[in-house]
Amino acid sequence: MKNSLHLFDLDFTLWKLNSKLAIIDKTSPKNILYRIPVEEKIFMKDKYKKFNHEINYNGETWYLNDVIWNNIQNIKNITEENIGISFREFTDEEILNKQIDRTEYLLDNLNHLKNQRNIEIGFITASLNRESHQKNIDALSEKIERKLRIKPSKIYFINDIDNNENSDITSFRKSKIILEFLIGKKTKNNRFIDLIQDDYNDVYFYDDDSKNIDFAKNIQNILESFLLKTEYETKKEIIDSIKENDKKLFTYQITNNKVDPFIINENKLFSPLHIKVFEDFTKK
Repeated sequence: MKNSLHLFDLDFTLWKLNSKLAIIDKTSPKNILYRIPVEEKIFMKDKYKKFNHEINYNGETWYLNDVIWNNIQNIKNITEENIGISFREFTDEEILNKQIDRTEYLLDNLNHLKNQRNIEIGFITASLNRESHQKNIDALSEKIERKLRIKPSKIYFINDIDNNENSDITSFRKSKIILEFLIGKKTKNNRFIDLIQDDYNDVYFYDDDSKNIDFAKNIQNILESFLLKTEYETKKEIIDSIKENDKKLFTYQITNNKVDPFIINENKLFSPLHIKVFEDFTKK
């Protein structure tokens, strides 16, 4: 068993793609009117609401600020009702492949792992469509292998199953995978099942999104919630393992500060005192 697993988000953690949000005309959606840097996404969900440019498209509501709105109007006189916001540049294989040469790889976020051995590295991302990202994944993996002499061994595109873009669901899915590796059991329907997962005493999780980090810090609560629904034999095995082993999650929030690149937090798993297995009661 490897000593530790280091799981990295991709966007703004290990790479910056040239992809941008695409403003389209719903009446002719193939044509892109305007491109918005993905960094604006977080503001377009709430902060820009005060500018009164509401966009509804594919079941999602967005808001544009006056600068973006005026730039669009300079290209085409269009109403809010006819504007759509597309993620095609993040999922279209042809577009992504054309942008590979313009991808910025953030390899400095790996510097602290130089000369470390007996560790594994993996990717865990909310990006959609692994197949479309494969060439970029291959390029990144090659660069990491040259830098660290470690080939990334685990790759998770957690939202491919249903094209989910809900941030709460994304955060939960990332934390669930982290928990599987700490416990050494697969999960299904928010409970542990008797299928073995690779097991690590230490898991390191890297992400630029504070929401994903904060969710992961609640790993103990997720553990206890899953244990309550888990069958007796599997539950007992997990509780015994936690008692016998030091299980820790280290969260590394990316700060983009070259001097101090991470906000680090340590979270130790404990055997839940209020969750009893049947044998515990028979001993009283």
